[in-house]
Amino acid sequence: MIRETLLEPREWGRPQLRMRSVDVIVLHWVGNPGTSAEFNRRYFDTQTERRASAHYIIDATEIIRCIPEDEVAYHCGTAIGTYTPWTVSRWGEEHANWYCLGVEHCHPDWTGIWDRAVVQQSQILVAGLCVRYGLNPFTDVVLHHTITGKECPRDLVRHPEKLTAYRAAVREIMEV
Repeated sequence: MIRETLLEPREWGRPQLRMRSVDVIVLHWVGNPGTSAEFNRRYFDTQTERRASAHYIIDATEIIRCIPEDEVAYHCGTAIGTYTPWTVSRWGEEHANWYCLGVEHCHPDWTGIWDRAVVQQSQILVAGLCVRYGLNPFTDVVLHHTITGKECPRDLVRHPEKLTAYRAAVREIMEV
């Protein structure tokens, strides 16, 4: 179900810094309509203009692990001082990437709506991560928007009821 194709160790995508802890799972959209998980993994692997990566990327056919869960990924980028009050209350002035696993989701168009297969794979993955790290999907599965205020993932930011339903499905999977 998960294909591990780790990014090459390098400054821009996989710095090989150890996570301090896993406190939160952050949901993202790739913001690149019609692309695959592999396409976005290659983008992360060759990026030289900004730090960008995630632990997982999901499309309708696969999940790719790009960064080991015990290493920092660059998915909640923002200048220190521009985090949301929620983020500052959680980690102070420390960078959120030290504490968050990033899960990117592919989408077919600019609405940012995820295909059903993407949603289902994501919920199964996130349920497993919540179990592994003792996380509560209602408080510890958040949007990139929660961390930085960025409209990411677009569809869940615009339709918060979808996030509520997503979290409920994750909880249900955890209870099986």
